[in-house]
Amino acid sequence: MTATYVRCLFTYDPEEGLLRWRNASGRYGRIPAGSVAGTLNGEGYRYVTVGGVSYRGVWLIWVWVTGKWPKVQVDHKDKDPGNDKWINLRLANGSQNKANCRKYKNKSSLLKGVQAVQKAKGIRYRAIATKDGVREHLGYFDTEELAHAAYLKRSKELHGEFAAGE
Repeated sequence: MTATYVRCLFTYDPEEGLLRWRNASGRYGRIPAGSVAGTLNGEGYRYVTVGGVSYRGVWLIWVWVTGKWPKVQVDHKDKDPGNDKWINLRLANGSQNKANCRKYKNKSSLLKGVQAVQKAKGIRYRAIATKDGVREHLGYFDTEELAHAAYLKRSKELHGEFAAGE
């Protein structure tokens, strides 16, 4: 699909962050012109179907604005997959995109980069940073907060502007 075709199908307002159908679409034109294109999946990412093919909304937005398909991933700076405002989007490789994501759900700690570990003297908190699939053990700490601080510091060194925030 070319950028010209994407622009013929949709309108996009960079400040609003939404793709809208330029003309009525869907089977028998059931989707009115001006409707927000696509649907949200369970993780909050918008997918748009064109000609039976499903596309990530941010990819279509990237093509609409730049005229080119992204060669890497499109990252949401604020970690909100529903915020497709142009100012919030940037290109990122897989490692950068992974660094700039919310914490995975697990029961051992509420803080990203931290795991609770049972030791002989009780629970300790292990800080772990990852880059390009390689995990780096940063040490054991007495509190989640100390482990998280170590993780944040190392994440900034490893990932720069893509580093995990608080």
